[in-house]
Amino acid sequence: STLVLSHAATSSLSSSTLKLTPRKWHLHHKGGVFSLSLTSQGLFSYINSNPPQGYFFYNPGIDNISYVQFLNRSLAFFNQSFKLFSELEMVSTSSALQYMRFEPDGHLRVYHEDQTQWYDVLTQYINDGDCGYPTFCGNYSICSNGQCICPPPINGTNYFRQINEMLPNLGCSLVTPLSCEASKNHILLELQNITYFPFSKYPPYVNPDYQDITLKTCTQACLKNCSCKAAIYDSSFNVRNCYLLSQIFSLKSMDEETKTYFNVKVYIKVQNIPPRQLQLEIILGSSLGSLLVLFLLIGIFAFLFWKKTNADEVEDEDMQLHGEEVVNTMRVAAWCLQNDFTKRPSMSMVVKVFEGVMNVESDLDYFFSNGPLLNTRAGVDNQEVHIIAATPLLPSILSGSR
Repeated sequence: STLVLSHAATSSLSSSTLKLTPRKWHLHHKGGVFSLSLTSQGLFSYINSNPPQGYFFYNPGIDNISYVQFLNRSLAFFNQSFKLFSELEMVSTSSALQYMRFEPDGHLRVYHEDQTQWYDVLTQYINDGDCGYPTFCGNYSICSNGQCICPPPINGTNYFRQINEMLPNLGCSLVTPLSCEASKNHILLELQNITYFPFSKYPPYVNPDYQDITLKTCTQACLKNCSCKAAIYDSSFNVRNCYLLSQIFSLKSMDEETKTYFNVKVYIKVQNIPPRQLQLEIILGSSLGSLLVLFLLIGIFAFLFWKKTNADEVEDEDMQLHGEEVVNTMRVAAWCLQNDFTKRPSMSMVVKVFEGVMNVESDLDYFFSNGPLLNTRAGVDNQEVHIIAATPLLPSILSGSR
């Protein structure tokens, strides 16, 4: 689905005669996510989100562009008087005919006739290079010096995880997906020292949803709108603009220059698990774990009983014959269900007991109950940006060391 502007000699066009005029030149890929468009104001490239989000804009400094011509070593802009006014230069030592290709990753590249790449037209004008492209690191991922990472934990809680740890450029996903049915549990997390690709230059390559509003009003607007996945608040140069995003592409870390000139705050919406629901999940998980251990022991006992039983024996005689094994299995089950997980045996210890090389702990507690839960309550200040979360219970605490 690659689109090509060819400058190889043909029966009717050569590199010196191909001209591109505003309102007649718009490149996009069928089913793709990127577009490149020429208007009378300049050259635009953007990702086809709703609304579209730009990542490159070149204004040659004239109000009305007559046409753009792909010359041998430049993309030349001509004014209404048909005079060359500005150029996007492409350094090449070759005089071979080339062709220009707008590709599925949003890059505009120029190639030699033998298809060897020699120039990336847009990247030199995009801040942070590859990090300035919307999909370089995938959704929710942060690009920093060409590396892709997920947003860090907030107060010890991970809200994001990599889709594929071996391929970090595929992006990140939410640990708990957003649910409109549980929108009352939505919260916004502020990502410190992070910005978004349309804010690489000023003014941003995207129009605000609200102007001249406060930060609190902006974040509340996102929380009240289920389709809003992120809120960006721009207070640079005395503006107070609010952007509500329904799609989140690659984020990027702020460099020192960006921190100096821009004041942009990024808030990502996540699903917060309410304390009661979290406690219920812990109780269910602990109970199911105990039941699984019990069923496992019963299964082991049934197998041993079947293995050692002859078809001709009477049931009462079997119970008398294997009575010691039955009692021992029940004691192992009680050992595995101790309220104090530190007193529970490991699976290797259980195996040794059934092999007869180890005895069951004698000091057992036969009163079984769910122990008190740790305090996992997470408080949210005004449902905006500040979250206080206790460290989550570890699996080893719920089911014991294995």
